[in-house]
Amino acid sequence: VIQHMTLDQGVRYFCNVFQSGARVLITTTFPDTTLNTNIGEGDFYRNNLMLEPFSFPKGDSCVLTHPEIEKDLTCAYDLTKSWVEEFMSSKC
Repeated sequence: VIQHMTLDQGVRYFCNVFQSGARVLITTTFPDTTLNTNIGEGDFYRNNLMLEPFSFPKGDSCVLTHPEIEKDLTCAYDLTKSWVEEFMSSKC
């Protein structure tokens, strides 16, 4: 979903997810992307969650999403880990 949002909207999206009390997040990332590019709402970019403004750690478990089409990964993240609190205190 965030690959269709502006970067600010993407950060706010994750703030809402983390504040919801969810314990696991499953989302897509494009690890070969070297810069998260701000886009217009509804456009598309290949987001890399390990880069700013998201700065996620490596996913706890990842699988290729579309191996025949592109190198995106679907990853599971344990939201009980300390990086989530750090994200919320600095970005939310």
